[in-house]
Amino acid sequence: MAPAEVFYDGTEAKKYTSSSRIIDVQAQMAHRCIELMALPPGHRCFILDIGCGSGLSGEALSSAGHAWVGTDISADMLTVGLARGTPGDTLLSDMGQGLPFRTGSFDGAISVSAVQWLCYATQKSHQPYRRIRAFFASLYRCLKRGARAALQIYPENAAHLEMLSAAAAKAGFRGGLVVDFPNSTKAKKYYLCLVAGSGERDDSAAAATSAAGAAAGAAAGASADSSSSASDGDLKHSDAAMEATDGMGSAMTSSGLVVAMGRRSSSDFEKRRRSRAQDRVGAHAPARKEWVLRKKEQRRAKGLPTRSDSKYTGRRRPDRIT
Repeated sequence: MAPAEVFYDGTEAKKYTSSSRIIDVQAQMAHRCIELMALPPGHRCFILDIGCGSGLSGEALSSAGHAWVGTDISADMLTVGLARGTPGDTLLSDMGQGLPFRTGSFDGAISVSAVQWLCYATQKSHQPYRRIRAFFASLYRCLKRGARAALQIYPENAAHLEMLSAAAAKAGFRGGLVVDFPNSTKAKKYYLCLVAGSGERDDSAAAATSAAGAAAGAAAGASADSSSSASDGDLKHSDAAMEATDGMGSAMTSSGLVVAMGRRSSSDFEKRRRSRAQDRVGAHAPARKEWVLRKKEQRRAKGLPTRSDSKYTGRRRPDRIT
């Protein structure tokens, strides 16, 4: 795999920033990160955008009324951002070498699709775990006590998630894992939601996380329970979220992050397959309307566009006149 600073060259940076699909997805994830930061309402905050690229996520921060500073390892991405008139200040920096900011500078931090790059050794001198430790230690230092960081990541496997979580805990962060649309392969998104130290803020982290999960579910036409698995209270991860992440989940205690590992066995899968086959025949066969409603709920849980229910749902169409 090519390093991020090589992969995002001038051509790739322009292609990335001109794609309407990427712009929409980046905006959605950036707004979700802002929700998960649970910033005090009505306050203009100073936010750090890690891996800001060409400023797509920074635009979401600006539209929310916050000031921000962004860092990125790709000079070409930052150049494209400057050409677009990015409203925030940006600087060229490798987050694996630590963040070059004063202690307690920021009210919060976001990152969209960037932190997972630390899990790869793209150079001979790179040691992923050391770079991850340096990143989280510097992030903890530059955040105000009680400030939150919402980091959207694409972990390749459970080992990467464990490595990130363990390093965050050793740096002093409290927090948990939020999984949006856990039942969908395409729409599933992972967010590390971290709290710097034990400081308190005016709002409740648990309430904000729950409200953000409900908002994401409503936007997809589904309930929060079916579309988002979030941590609450002391940020202990739910069993449903653990199952939904295919063995990649985090359990949280008051002392720090502990990644809980689990795998679905093939025997369990075979039992479910046989059970579904039995349900399709005989006395267990569902009525047509029940079957349609169940399929629609599955689509909503995956975040797919689904028509709303009506009195005509599940009815057969009348025969056509020939």
